[in-house]
Parts: sequence; structure tokens; C-alpha cells
Amino acid sequence: MITAGELGTIGATPAVVNASAGAVEHLHLAQANLAQAIEEIKRREIWVAGLDAGEDARPLFEADLTGPMAWVVGSEGEGLRPLVRKSCDVLYRLPMHGKISSLNAAVAGSIALYQVLFRRSAG
Repeated sequence: MITAGELGTIGATPAVVNASAGAVEHLHLAQANLAQAIEEIKRREIWVAGLDAGEDARPLFEADLTGPMAWVVGSEGEGLRPLVRKSCDVLYRLPMHGKISSLNAAVAGSIALYQVLFRRSAG
């Protein structure tokens, strides 16, 4: 596990505390260069999965979610930045139906993390 101290600990702003509904009190927050953090994660043999709405991303229901993994979630307007996208071991997307083509980043990330928990609990 990479600790917050290794990446540079930051404090939570009042807006972050409010938006997290108190969950921030149970997390380690860190600030780091994302590309460098991904490199460090990969050196520790942790699979890096990017969550992106691109056509080349595989549907999340096809994902192998059993091993150690880190998730990178693209921004709502632009998705993953090119260097970050290239750094990911695999890209997944949430299949969407109807007129809505994507979800906001927090919702999409939450769904992916829940899918990990669900599959690992069921397995």
C-alpha cells in the first residue's frame, strides 16, 4: 500500500469534508503528480485500470477484478489525459443506454468500486 506520507499529505478543505458526508475522516488524502504516482503503483505490481468512456475501453462487466488494482477516473468533460490514459494497464467503460452517454466522475468511480466489492464478496 502506498501511504499518504509517500505522496505528500494534504488537508481536506471544508468543501471536501462537506461533499464527502464525513467519509473523509476515514481516508488518507494525498496530493501527487498522477503520472508519477501511477509509475510508483506499477512498480509495486499493482494493476492500473482507467475508467474512460472511449470506444477502445472494454465494458466493466468484462473486467477481471480479483487482483490488486488502482483506479484512475477521467474527468467529466475530457476523460483521461493522454499520458495518464497511456499509462493505464487496461481501460474500462460503463456501458450506457438511452440518451445519456456518460455519468459524472464521482458516480462512475463509485460504480466501478462497488463492482469490485460486489465481485470480490460474491467470489
